[in-house]
Amino acid sequence: MPITDPMTVTYAGVTLGGSSARLIIDHEIDEADWAVSAFEFEFVTSAADDASFKAELDTLRNAFRTPRGDLVVSQNGQTLISWKQSDNTGLDANPRILKDGHPADTLLSRHFRVRIEFGQPADRIGALNFRRYATIAISYDPARRRTITISGVYTANSTDGTTGSHAQYRSQIATYGASVTSFYDSTASWEVIGEPNVERNDTDKVVNFTIVYREIIHNQSSKALDDPSIVDPEMNIVRERLAPGDSTAGGFSFGGGGAGGAGGGFSTGSGGVDTGVMTPSAGPGAPGQTSTLKRPQKITVTYSCSIDQTKTKDIKSVWTSTIRPFLIAEAGVIAEGGVTLIREDPGFQAYGNTINATLEFISYLGITIFERREDYVIDGVDFNGWALKTWNDQAHL
Repeated sequence: MPITDPMTVTYAGVTLGGSSARLIIDHEIDEADWAVSAFEFEFVTSAADDASFKAELDTLRNAFRTPRGDLVVSQNGQTLISWKQSDNTGLDANPRILKDGHPADTLLSRHFRVRIEFGQPADRIGALNFRRYATIAISYDPARRRTITISGVYTANSTDGTTGSHAQYRSQIATYGASVTSFYDSTASWEVIGEPNVERNDTDKVVNFTIVYREIIHNQSSKALDDPSIVDPEMNIVRERLAPGDSTAGGFSFGGGGAGGAGGGFSTGSGGVDTGVMTPSAGPGAPGQTSTLKRPQKITVTYSCSIDQTKTKDIKSVWTSTIRPFLIAEAGVIAEGGVTLIREDPGFQAYGNTINATLEFISYLGITIFERREDYVIDGVDFNGWALKTWNDQAHL
């Protein structure tokens, strides 16, 4: 009468115990931790003749050297263990079968020890969303601008049984990254400047990742501090004062040498800004009016950035609609006045989805006139001094 084993072990399509001829004689090890699990047991098998015995040994050895199988352990119909590659409950099984010498070994019987090791899904802490662990590093540049680097591991999803580790990582990393950056400074703005390592194994059960966030401390466009399509921009603005050598800190002056009269001079607009319009004096001394001009400035802007290709690959449009107007405005801020674009050299790298550009501007501070001609003709004198007879004032804007 055959012996029915109350325990049944099924792995890679092979069943031991139960009503089979493979009798489980020892269930020695059943271990599990956060990342790894293992099941180890011993059994005896036999056959009626040499040919059947060889076929049995081949079947067992092939089964227990097959990785990534499903393991189910039952006792009297109750499932004790279910670690399956097929539903992400047991990850990348690594089995081993060993004949270690035993009194049950005969010509037509063998005693074997089997150990099967599994990775475990990170499913015991729901808030982690299958993140096994992470390490976080923060660094500061000389300006105290912060960079946060997060490295860690996500596993496949055993709750739905189908989502692989890479998809699980992609679905969760934005939320997790936001929680990390908020921990350091919830009022700061951050952007992802790279993911230098997102490495999954070929079964997509485990992914190792590294993602880098950098603090944004200056607007990336005229619209926003963080423009979603612009990544890690670099902008350098140089202001150069031209025509050095004038003798006054405020620039240079021109005007006549006559006696000072009242009421004459250049008229001013809102806020005292020189309009460049000469107002004649009501009395003597009008030729003595002066105007102070400041040196012209050359503003050079060099710029580079990457464009998130998941947002757009039309980098020329981003340049025209967003970046170019922003750089012109930034040049005006540094110039502290209006600027005139005299050179534009944008470079578009379509393969890398990047933009590199140089822009040059001229700016005149304090006055809108950059060339003036004044002619004075004096042909009459009265007892009070010089009297203005003819006034010819030309201005080029």
